[in-house]
Amino acid sequence: EENRLPPSPNESPQPLRPVLPSYIKAGSVLGITVFLVLCAVGLGCLVRTMMRRCGRLDLTSIRHPDLDIFYLQQVTTETYKRLSFDKQSKSDMRL
Repeated sequence: EENRLPPSPNESPQPLRPVLPSYIKAGSVLGITVFLVLCAVGLGCLVRTMMRRCGRLDLTSIRHPDLDIFYLQQVTTETYKRLSFDKQSKSDMRL
């Protein structure tokens, strides 16, 4: 039979680890779960609100089938001509 000495106070057989009661562990798990559920509900409400707003958005001016592309091209061409003419006249005034 071996004669064992009790462990000295400096060396411990197991690493020191704070022992948490089970209700603290359960509470933290419950808290994280509630937080994740609230985040999911908030995200769901946000998506639902965005879908409602985008559903009501009326884009008939963009999607209108009778939009005359030639008229649009003419207007933009005239606008660019006017802008370039304004730029030329400003540079002429500096000279």
